[in-house]
Amino acid sequence: MTKPLTGVQRVFLLDAAMGLTAAESARKHEQTEDTARNALKAARRKLGALSTTHAVALGLSLGIISYTDVLKGQ
Repeated sequence: MTKPLTGVQRVFLLDAAMGLTAAESARKHEQTEDTARNALKAARRKLGALSTTHAVALGLSLGIISYTDVLKGQ
């Protein structure tokens, strides 16, 4: 079982699923790049993922993020 992600971690994970870099995602949400990187790192740790790509795959398979969200860009 995985630990729940915070809203911020979910948002940055969703952006990663849409192909945005941490820098692009940070600009999109008016945050620092460090905030984006730290949120993704925490999301990877909570999901037990080996990489951001792995975290995205786990997020999709566990329903944390959805294909619909990715396609909408939300």
